[in-house]
Amino acid sequence: MGILRKLRVLIASRRLFSNWLQAGIKYYLIKLDALKGNIVVRCSGREYMLNPRVYPHIVNAYYDGAFKELECSDSLYVVLTWGSENSFL
Repeated sequence: MGILRKLRVLIASRRLFSNWLQAGIKYYLIKLDALKGNIVVRCSGREYMLNPRVYPHIVNAYYDGAFKELECSDSLYVVLTWGSENSFL
């Protein structure tokens, strides 16, 4: 994965998490073995702990358009989309 894509994915994550920059930096520090632990993300005023193995899957799937909405309630829920918004069966 190129550095340009990594930056675009990081910037796109601002639409998912209010602490997107802090979470992204912590992810890369964990990936480089400079830190250990989980990544805390904030969504709708709540905090959630994400495993560093799960975090990149969420932000990359969002960037790639696999989902458009993240529901933040008692847990994080990914709202998947099927086809385009204007498609009919």
